[in-house]
Amino acid sequence: MKCSYCGEENAEGEKYCSNCGMKLEEHEPAPARVLVRCENCGFMNPAGVSACQGCGEPMELVPEKKGVCPHCGFDRNPETAKFCMNCGNKLAPEEPAPVSAPIPEPEPEPVQFARLVLPNSREIALSEPEEYIGRADFLQELSPEEAKYISREHLKILYEDGKYYILDEKSTNGTKLNGSDITGQGKKELKDNDTIVLADTVTATFRAQ
Repeated sequence: MKCSYCGEENAEGEKYCSNCGMKLEEHEPAPARVLVRCENCGFMNPAGVSACQGCGEPMELVPEKKGVCPHCGFDRNPETAKFCMNCGNKLAPEEPAPVSAPIPEPEPEPVQFARLVLPNSREIALSEPEEYIGRADFLQELSPEEAKYISREHLKILYEDGKYYILDEKSTNGTKLNGSDITGQGKKELKDNDTIVLADTVTATFRAQ
């Protein structure tokens, strides 16, 4: 056995060098490589290769014993080891983490505005927190003679804290809600199917949905 310190050749079994007295290191022989025969050409390939190193044909991947290095064949690695204790190469490629499918965003619900429905079924959408209703909104339904009784800003529809209100403070000929005059009386809450009459001339039905 050769001394790694001074190079002296010592007899097998000696524990200390006869020349320098250093302890002799015992080297384990390199493990035999695990080889797999190619069924196509007979070439002996290291275990775990995907293609024959002799002819290039694909090799059948036979499940190997855990801990066997596909690079050098060392078969005494712990089953939980990630790298070979003999050559340092990675024992098995890491499986990519599964990619989860993206969660589709919920489609926004269609916005449904409240509206005023006229006798001819035409609708006036109430899409703002404050909507002024006046003469210009009824020119399709009224003659010029009738339209003059409707003020330019006859009333206001308000949306506050999830509720609708009607307010008439400026009209010349007044507004009725379900038959009661509300002119100058501040805002009144609107309910679905309430009837609004402007200047005793045009009627509209409030629809909350």
